[in-house]
Amino acid sequence: MVDIKIPPITKDAAKDFHGKIVIIGAGVAGLFAANTLKYMGIDDYVVLEASDRYGGRLKSNDDLHTEVPLDVGAEWIHASDERMVKDMLVFPHDESKDLLPSDFIKYQPEWVLGVKNKKSKLLQKMYQETKFKRSTWWHWLDTHVYRHVQEKVKLNSPVKGIIYGAKTDEEGATGKVKIVCEDDTEYMADKVICTIPLAVLKKGDGMIKFDPPLPETKRKSIDAIDMPPGRRIL
Repeated sequence: MVDIKIPPITKDAAKDFHGKIVIIGAGVAGLFAANTLKYMGIDDYVVLEASDRYGGRLKSNDDLHTEVPLDVGAEWIHASDERMVKDMLVFPHDESKDLLPSDFIKYQPEWVLGVKNKKSKLLQKMYQETKFKRSTWWHWLDTHVYRHVQEKVKLNSPVKGIIYGAKTDEEGATGKVKIVCEDDTEYMADKVICTIPLAVLKKGDGMIKFDPPLPETKRKSIDAIDMPPGRRIL
């Protein structure tokens, strides 16, 4: 198992930036981008989410069991312990109350190689997984990420167009980016952070129109990556 160190974010990294930022998508990437902007002191930003919920591929079902919610989306923590879910956070949490070792459970399969009850130490070391014991990835995102930026998230705001070099009616200035939603609401931005799912980008202009179109190199890269739908049986 590779020991991954997540580099710290420098608080003054954006001290010279003055402008508006639009983040498209309120999945994990979009919400973490918003957390990072807030941490660096940037307040003029908005997160546009097409659906009626945030979290993207993280989703929880709280109805199948009265005490234990179930992950409907992402489930595993690909690490030997819970440290990763702490290191990922932009804002600190209360280590005396939350994300304690007792809140997690290790997944330790018994690998047997030909001989009864003889475990493979190599495979056990290579295959190390952890899971939330009575919580989910979605609850983690809701508690430790979304709450810091929830006032900036606009649900039910699908984007239909991204126009570069747009002119503003007031100033006639170029260099801005115009974001157009399905209901024709418009946002002018100096920067856009695009976290649109790959499956949506693969549909081309049928979902979101880029003006000018994305470069051919990016189109080929998008088309080359397969993104099949996921299914889960609970």
